Amino acid sequence: MKNKIGFVFGAGVSFEYGYPLGNQLKNSIIESIRSKMVNVHSRDMYLASGPLKARARTLFAEINYNQSEIDEFCNKLDKFEGDSIDRFLESHTEYTDIGKIFISLILLYCESLNKKLYDYNKTKVYKYLMSKLFPTEASLLKIPMYYFISFNYDISFEAYFCHYLKYHFNLSEDIVRKCYELLKIYHVYGSLMKFDYGITFTQRNTDEIGFRQYGTIDKEIVHKCAESIKVVPEDRAADDESLIEIQNIVQNELSHLFCLGFGYDYTNLKRIGVLDISRRDIKDYTPRICGSTLNITNTVAEIKFKKFNNSNFVDKELLKNFNSNHTSLEFLDNNREFINLFPW
Repeated sequence: MKNKIGFVFGAGVSFEYGYPLGNQLKNSIIESIRSKMVNVHSRDMYLASGPLKARARTLFAEINYNQSEIDEFCNKLDKFEGDSIDRFLESHTEYTDIGKIFISLILLYCESLNKKLYDYNKTKVYKYLMSKLFPTEASLLKIPMYYFISFNYDISFEAYFCHYLKYHFNLSEDIVRKCYELLKIYHVYGSLMKFDYGITFTQRNTDEIGFRQYGTIDKEIVHKCAESIKVVPEDRAADDESLIEIQNIVQNELSHLFCLGFGYDYTNLKRIGVLDISRRDIKDYTPRICGSTLNITNTVAEIKFKKFNNSNFVDKELLKNFNSNHTSLEFLDNNREFINLFPW
């Protein structure tokens, strides 16, 4: 029975928490290499001054590649016409290792500068989503009913999930840990290591402004995070076990799939099995799929969706919500499918 609900997190979701969009990540890597230090672009944040900036310059110098290799990688990336570092690495596999190093370096500093994740003064998509999915402590029994598919490398959702359970419901760390073990989240392209539950709840001090300890951002952690990032060339995608598992979930277990802050890239849709669904000649197929995006105009959205031939997929409400100023929270709060499922 298809009674589970799925959520796809695109870059627009993490963007709300200080992480760069795809083109910003690419540009951050290029500028970091050319300035020989870490430069981070995101919604309203540029790399802070002071000790963190000095540490960024030192850490950049510790990367285990000679300058000619780094410059060659940078020049090729700069000339690449696509906006995504993912697509670049898939077609330029010789730069896989060095590319993953720089992705990790940039995003770890975004994480360290992340003061937004636990900002309870503002209701953002994670807080809103948690309040709808888990309005009461008893509703935590439904954790296995939800699937989360992330195209982002960061682990901000996992961190917020545990933080919310611990402080909203005043649960013990042991119970939070058991709930976290039930959380079904899939990072399509890997993540910055597996979420470290213990560090999240370490007593904060003046050096810690993100959800990891400031002191962990060193050469070793950069390389460990790089090892956890996946590059899946197209000729190997069909045999990737994690992608096959995600496709099975999307096509066979979900009643609804909400795509949040998603770019609807053809390759990404194909890899999670959405294209196969949209091509089925079935009027009442499941899951019902709808979503939001960021920095994509209505015209571009309609062009993207002309390739889908199922009217249930491309409905008027979905296209209405394709607006460059529409946050994921605004989309959910106005989407009839979501409101019918979570009316409280």
